[in-house]
Amino acid sequence: MEQIILAFGLGIVLVIDIVLIYVVLQSNKKVNEYEKNIQNLEQLNSNIYLTIDEKERNLDGYIKGVDRKIDSRIDKLDARMVMELERFKQQYIKSY
Repeated sequence: MEQIILAFGLGIVLVIDIVLIYVVLQSNKKVNEYEKNIQNLEQLNSNIYLTIDEKERNLDGYIKGVDRKIDSRIDKLDARMVMELERFKQQYIKSY
């Protein structure tokens, strides 16, 4: 009778061990899956930052080009204003 109880107890322990091993293996599988998802998200995040940096550099270059063009136009306008002012002074001096 003791052997039957011992065998029954060992059988229950064996079933519990098998269930625990199954749960551990499934948990490990999920952990690996989540690690892959995290790595994919990190890679995606890195790609997003690279894209943002590239867009910022492009935008900075465009803004600098526009600033140079505006400065050039302002310089031309300033030169023309000085020339017109000198011409006006000359005409004003001639009229007196």
